[in-house]
Amino acid sequence: MARSLKKGPCVDPRLLKKILKMNETGERRVIKTW
Repeated sequence: MARSLKKGPCVDPRLLKKILKMNETGERRVIKTW
């Protein structure tokens, strides 16, 4: 079953912080999530 749009994506706060930092700098690389 899919997650509702109202709740938004289920993302770990640490991972989200990494992604936002990468977006600011324009960096593109693979993020290991295990």
